[in-house]
Amino acid sequence: MGARANYFLIRDGTLRAFHASSGADSLASEMFWGEERAIPFVERLPEVNERSFLDGEAGGVIDIDHNLVLLFGGPVQPDIPLRRLYVRLALIGWFGWEVRWALAGRRDLIRYLGLPPDVAAPVPAEVSTRSKKSDQDDPLQLRKTRGPVDTVISVSLRNGSLRLYPICLPAITTPVPVPRLIEAANARTAPPRLFWNDLTEKFPTGGLHLDEAKQHGIWWAADTSHAICKSSGAPGWNVEKLDDRFEAQVEETGGALHLPQRSQADLVDKLRGILQIGRSDILHGHEKRVFGDALEAAGVR
Repeated sequence: MGARANYFLIRDGTLRAFHASSGADSLASEMFWGEERAIPFVERLPEVNERSFLDGEAGGVIDIDHNLVLLFGGPVQPDIPLRRLYVRLALIGWFGWEVRWALAGRRDLIRYLGLPPDVAAPVPAEVSTRSKKSDQDDPLQLRKTRGPVDTVISVSLRNGSLRLYPICLPAITTPVPVPRLIEAANARTAPPRLFWNDLTEKFPTGGLHLDEAKQHGIWWAADTSHAICKSSGAPGWNVEKLDDRFEAQVEETGGALHLPQRSQADLVDKLRGILQIGRSDILHGHEKRVFGDALEAAGVR
């Protein structure tokens, strides 16, 4: 089954829902060009009950009453610098509208649409006790590789040393208690400097920084619906969610964390490719002009 997408239109206070059975990869393209293209496209899709929103890996809201677009999913979702550029350029086609990325995915859409929280996607079946125990025993994934790395944990210890750990977030089935992370970082050394490009070409999808002396932490993610850690049960600790602001972790590490520095031109080229997905008229005519105008209006070279 393909990656599904759901669209929602709000007009004159009425909510309508539409479904695309394999539309997650093309959602970013269909929603980019503005209301004159996006609204007719959505209205041509099969109309469904809004609760079918449970099934979507991507989603978009077009609120005509309040001139607002809210979306998540697809190939733009995990790449924070790319989706920032996407939103910046999409504002040109959606002139006079607000375009926002749903940082917590479907949860943000549920909240915006005013649907009850119980329509959220079903919680996956619980993993075995042994699996969850393993997550807690080795939260920094030092003993074995769990998969491709996508998240970085940095820990500033009480003695002043800094340690950085690249991890695979999907391998963490439950948020790890802060004291367990601090204990693991004190027990095992790690490089004080990390060049993410040495590990993977993909931009990280999340990060966590903990300062043991200050009992303060920050975390960010491309999808904030999956927390890395929990501070409950850790007296004195405060861990702030910073949405997608990865720059804060770089600052907290004093520049010891080196994230990929891609040029604006590289991001534009990648976005251009995404906007061509599933199209036979690859950015010809009107769309090519709109994309060029968006680049110029946004001051992107």
